[in-house]
Amino acid sequence: MDRILLVEDSKSFAAVITSAIQQRWQLEVVTAFNLQECRECLQDAVHPFALAIVDINLPDAPDGKAVDVALACHIPCIVFTSQLSDGLRARILEKGAADYVLKQGAYNIDYVVNMVGRLLKNREICTLVVSGDEEKRNQVGRWLTMQNLQVLDAGNGTDALQVLAQEKRVQVLIVDFALEDIPCYSLVAKVRETRSADELAIIGIYDIQQPVVAVHFIKSGANDVLVYPFQPEELHCRVNRSLEQIEHFHQLIELNRQKNRLMGMAAHDIRGPVGNMGAACRMLRSDKLKPERRAELLDMVERASADLMTRLNDLLDVSAIESGQLRVQPVPMDLRELLRQRVTFFEPAAEQKDMRLEAHLPVAPLVLGDGARLGQVIDNLISNAIKFSPRGSRVQVRLQKAGSEARVLVIDEGVGIPAHEADRLFRAFSRTSASPTGGESSNGLGLAICRNIVNQHGGEIGLESSSDSGSTFCFTVPLAQT
Repeated sequence: MDRILLVEDSKSFAAVITSAIQQRWQLEVVTAFNLQECRECLQDAVHPFALAIVDINLPDAPDGKAVDVALACHIPCIVFTSQLSDGLRARILEKGAADYVLKQGAYNIDYVVNMVGRLLKNREICTLVVSGDEEKRNQVGRWLTMQNLQVLDAGNGTDALQVLAQEKRVQVLIVDFALEDIPCYSLVAKVRETRSADELAIIGIYDIQQPVVAVHFIKSGANDVLVYPFQPEELHCRVNRSLEQIEHFHQLIELNRQKNRLMGMAAHDIRGPVGNMGAACRMLRSDKLKPERRAELLDMVERASADLMTRLNDLLDVSAIESGQLRVQPVPMDLRELLRQRVTFFEPAAEQKDMRLEAHLPVAPLVLGDGARLGQVIDNLISNAIKFSPRGSRVQVRLQKAGSEARVLVIDEGVGIPAHEADRLFRAFSRTSASPTGGESSNGLGLAICRNIVNQHGGEIGLESSSDSGSTFCFTVPLAQT
């Protein structure tokens, strides 16, 4: 997991930033409240920090000394400042900081959180700067490097086409107007023959004395233009915005794929229970049906109906999550009793696979939770443990107190989750290579719903450990105030 260094003397402000970053990006944030702690964090770090967010003025480090310390360790920096002047802005950029943010309000916090994600994503992105002016090429390249981007350059159009053919990771092409071998418009048009706007952003550069150039750039296939000379922030904003547009396009493509998968999964999952109910109803019409067979068919209809309702509820919950309408109503409640009830409910399912379902539920304080929604989480974790474990194995449900939280662990002896697939577990419609051991169905929605429910309680859910001998899932819920 990437780690972020936050250097900020205000503990309340640091707590807000830390919470926002952790919630949005699930990153570890290490906080230093002064220059000495900043140095200690950097010296003691086993692995380098991916990014630093640094207040420009600390009680023991005025005028950006902490920024200098972080940049000396080759860590991209976002600088916080409560005041900004042209001189201060110039000094911040001269130091090589990726960006600066004023401490003004909620919007600025959102900006920082978004910038953290952008800078981390930029590590894997290449840009190509094409200009016959070496000084201009190097200047633009330095500014792009400040954004954590990988930078390639070319002195002419021919070299640029060769680089693009060899390096498919280039997502931003910056083309200067003055090229000696190939007219810039022809270069842009030729690039567009093989690289569409949804995979490569093209930004043209031209002098203010040539206003008509902008029109020709855009008509040739460029996404944007910049008038040279420009400020580094203008380049940063245009490049990052172009990258976000490419990402949004691919997100829309993925959402459309998810919608299609959802329709297919819904049709497949609903068809089975509906077909079973229809077949059972047709057989129930027979006058020659024996009483015991009639009872079996009625049980089949009841099970199919419950199965169908479960699938429909999952689909409705995912829809509510996507629209932001899934809500929990936490009240003080006995989590131990809820766990006991759900374990009892699943004992018959475990017995059908000759499994032991064990509950280790010591007396625990009340938690602040929504019983119905937490019941969904518990049901999903226990159901999955039974579903993905072999016959004759054991599933344990444990309740623990950890500081101001209650921890629930569901431990199975199943096939485990491959490490490279663990991050997909809590995404809607995602499935791993692990298969149910008894032919049970799985729609890939349950854990995504669980994560949303637990997060709304102010807790966390995750795969605590996994191996060939089983997995441990854990979620936390805050204790009720006494």
